[in-house]
Amino acid sequence: MKKLIQCTVLLGAWVLLVPVVDAGGSDENQTINSLRALLAEQKILVEPVHTGNNQRFGNAVSLSGNRAAVGASKDNLNGPSSGSVYIFEFMNNQWVQTQKITGDDTTGNDEFGAAVSLYEDRLLVGARNKTVNGVSFAGAAYLFEYINGSWEQIERFSDANSSGTAQLGYAVSLFGNQALVGAPGFGAGEALVFTLDEKDNSWFQSNTLSASSQGFGDQFGHSVSLYQGRALIGANRFESNNIGAAFYFGSVSNNNDQHQITSSDGMSSDNFGYAVSLYENRALIGAPEDSGNNGNDSGSAYIFEYDSLNELWVESEKLTADDGAANDEFGYAVSLNGDRVLIGAWGDDDNGTNSGSAYFFDFDGSFWNQSSKLTPSMATSSEEYARAVFLTNDWAIVGVPNDSEAGTLEGAVYVYREDVIFNNGFN
Repeated sequence: MKKLIQCTVLLGAWVLLVPVVDAGGSDENQTINSLRALLAEQKILVEPVHTGNNQRFGNAVSLSGNRAAVGASKDNLNGPSSGSVYIFEFMNNQWVQTQKITGDDTTGNDEFGAAVSLYEDRLLVGARNKTVNGVSFAGAAYLFEYINGSWEQIERFSDANSSGTAQLGYAVSLFGNQALVGAPGFGAGEALVFTLDEKDNSWFQSNTLSASSQGFGDQFGHSVSLYQGRALIGANRFESNNIGAAFYFGSVSNNNDQHQITSSDGMSSDNFGYAVSLYENRALIGAPEDSGNNGNDSGSAYIFEYDSLNELWVESEKLTADDGAANDEFGYAVSLNGDRVLIGAWGDDDNGTNSGSAYFFDFDGSFWNQSSKLTPSMATSSEEYARAVFLTNDWAIVGVPNDSEAGTLEGAVYVYREDVIFNNGFN
């Protein structure tokens, strides 16, 4: 693997991180190709209004276009740990906070913002500890739309059959006119599908997804990813020894159209399925407590490709950090976009114990290669950088919920912009 040296250049509010091949290399084309990506970093802190210590801003992140949604599940605006979500937009070459959102009935301990999913002019927010109809920790999810320049709540999703500790809204995913909401604490776990009825512009529960093979406490629905009417759902405690599994649904309207996905080298307590991401016919699945490659709980992530001819998912590669170490929990957070993935390792110790890091891998047509490693420019120990990550064509966002620059454990996010600057010549 080529040795990468990170050069840092300050430019206004941005930090430009340019990977460069080791000067010992003699192949000019290698040097030019290594400069294909320019990453511009901007650190975002919460607006100092209604804030307090331990807000956990950055515990959940999502991007769509030039908008970002950031959860702060411990915000105390409507009571201790009531939670909130901040909306940012990229304008005038910087990210600007445009709105702070809570549910219309948010109260203490709801943890509104524990999960977020942004898709164009819609936002889905999980409140996993919400008390619903007198049932504690039943959970709920809230749907917002951007209307006349402002985000407005249009729906609150809950499960009339939910029991205590179901935690509906623990994980959420939004795509087009469908919403997927995980409830990992409901028995073996389940995921609810909500769909827009375009005739009367109303949302309704269209299905409840569950695993065909299951056991109590599997945590099916701990992670969810929705893509064009298909779903990938993690069950990280599948089987009694917590090896973990993920379940793919070829249609969220058909419970029978499902495939169970497991790793080829799964071991006890891997927690495979803790984080999942689905994009076209490719799946990325994190196993943050995998201990097989770089030490206890060093972690890993797996790439699967869909074989449409045989209608099955095939494991194509296992990803680990080239500098992985025990307790890094690589794979705790994952995001897939085309031929690039971003994987969080909040326990990495490069800048102090549990300072955290994130890794980019790129597909060259045959193999996945680690292309760069991200660490925050102002890193310190215990910040847990990369507890949450999200990747699009143009942006990457990384949550740092224990950052204390704006207050003790107040939280922060880093946003990175990608531009092509060299590709076998000057662009």
